Amino acid sequence: MTILSPGVVSLATVKILIRSGVLVATVFALTACGSSHTVVKDQAPAQQRTTLPAPLVKRIHSISKDRGVSGKQVVVYGPGSRYLLVKASSGDLVQKSAGERKGFYLVIVHGHFVGFSHPAGTKAPRGTIETQVWSATEGVTDTGISDRLPSAVFRLHRIAAVALPPLTSKPTLTGGIRFSGRIPPDYTATGYQRGRVQILRGRKVVASAHLAQGQGYRFALNPGAYRIRTWGNAKPPYPPCPLAAVKIRADRTARADVYCEFH
Repeated sequence: MTILSPGVVSLATVKILIRSGVLVATVFALTACGSSHTVVKDQAPAQQRTTLPAPLVKRIHSISKDRGVSGKQVVVYGPGSRYLLVKASSGDLVQKSAGERKGFYLVIVHGHFVGFSHPAGTKAPRGTIETQVWSATEGVTDTGISDRLPSAVFRLHRIAAVALPPLTSKPTLTGGIRFSGRIPPDYTATGYQRGRVQILRGRKVVASAHLAQGQGYRFALNPGAYRIRTWGNAKPPYPPCPLAAVKIRADRTARADVYCEFH
C-alpha cells in the first residue's frame, strides 16, 4: 500500500470570470489522474475576477476520492481570515493572529461523514455536511461535521462551485498529526504537523509516509481494522503519540487525526 498523491493538476489556477451577475465560465478543465474538475455556473452580484490557488485545487481533487462524499460539487467561500471563516461555519472562536488575517478558504462538502476524533465518553460526530478551513501556508486548520450550515455561511463571499468527477478509487484513510497539551512556543499549534506515519495491520506495516508541515495523510487501504502509529515532529524530541485504531469500510472514507500530547 502507498500513500495517494492528490494528483498533478494541469493548470496552476482555476480562473473564474464573472460578468453581469452570472459566473459565465466553466473556463478551464483540470485534469488529474484521468479525472477532471470544472467550475460550474453560479450567481454573483458584481463583475470580478477570482483565482483559486493551485494547492486548493489539488485539495479539492483529493476530496473527490473520499467515499464518504456523495455531493456532485464542492462549494468554496473566501478568501478571508481564519477567525471569520471558523466563526461563520461552526460558531467556534479561535485566537486572532496577524498571520491568519487573510488567505483562508472555507470548503463545503456534502456526503455522509463520521468523525473519528472526539473526546472520550462522547459519540463520534456524524453528519451530511463537512466543513474545512484551509490556507496555502497552514493546510487544513479546522474541520466540522453537521447536518446543516449556519446562516452566517451564506453571508460569506462565495467564489466557486467545483464539480467533482465520479468516484472510482478504493476506500481511503485520511487525517493528519495534531498536537495538544502544553505545546512549546517554537511549534506550530494549528493545522496538521509534520512527522512520520505508519499504518499497521496486526504487526505488519502496510503503508507509511513522511508528512510536511500542514500536510495530512491519505492511504488507499483494503477494508479491515488498522492502527495508526506516528512520531510527531520530523526529528527528536518526539512528543508521545498513542496508537490510534480505525476501521476501514468498503463504502466510505475513514477520517482519523492522531493527537500527540505535550506534558
